[in-house]
Amino acid sequence: MVKFRYAALGAIVLTAGWLVWLGYAANWQAGDFYESLGQAAVSWRLAGVSATCYAQAAEVHRADLLWAKYYGNPAAEEFALNNVVRARMTAARVLLAAQRPHASLPFAEDAYRADYSNIAAAALLWRIRHATGMTSEAKRELILLGLDNRPPEILAALGELFFTDGDSDQGRSFAQRALNQSTKMAEAWLLLARMYADGGDKENARRAVAKAWHCATDQPVVRHQAARLYLQLYPDRSSLVVAGRGIDYWWQVAGYWVQDHCAFLAGLAAYLIFLFFPAIGAQFRPRQDIQPASVPASDEAAAE
Repeated sequence: MVKFRYAALGAIVLTAGWLVWLGYAANWQAGDFYESLGQAAVSWRLAGVSATCYAQAAEVHRADLLWAKYYGNPAAEEFALNNVVRARMTAARVLLAAQRPHASLPFAEDAYRADYSNIAAAALLWRIRHATGMTSEAKRELILLGLDNRPPEILAALGELFFTDGDSDQGRSFAQRALNQSTKMAEAWLLLARMYADGGDKENARRAVAKAWHCATDQPVVRHQAARLYLQLYPDRSSLVVAGRGIDYWWQVAGYWVQDHCAFLAGLAAYLIFLFFPAIGAQFRPRQDIQPASVPASDEAAAE
């Protein structure tokens, strides 16, 4: 029993050491690490976990922003500020997609307070406020924001608001106007796909979904929503076939990932072999047959 306890303690220590090394190798102190965790949580539909990860990423980026201000580096300061706003906006989008607008509102407000000049943050804030019940106020403020130059973010947000209120014609008009200004507006493409799907036009919906997927390279929430909409349009297709990308594509992605993380996989294999080596060795160790102890002749005679 004592040996088993020592073995269990050694396994726990080795596992803890491996996890610490894994976190260090993955650069757990960087914001990208928490963003990758949040993106993985989105794919598993864990909205709360994903929002928490993106909120932590925003805190890490905020620390980078403070350091950039301290050293007086304008370029680094602008880069860190953009990361802070993007991470908080992503957390708000995750909760909004999970139909939790009241929980997403604080993240959207924090993103807007971090940079009042960010049009995308303002558009997202009023979209969420519209979802919380401020319908007339949200439309009025978005229209006022778009009076000057009609940025595509404001147009896409207005299209979302009109479509949510049941006015598909106005929603499609604003989405098209947003795409006329920026053809890579992933949210506008996704909005068009939803409206086409709602009207029964599966072919145009599929094309719009594919456009949204390809344009949302840095928007995991939009990609996840596009994938779900595509599978709703074509439920008979495999879940691996998302927006025109089939099994061959995902096989290539897996191959590239193995190539990029070959050192990590080799270390993991070595650790597992070392951890389970005593058990593996016991399976291949030749067993020794136990012979019965010989009884002395004097004892045999006494027994008789």
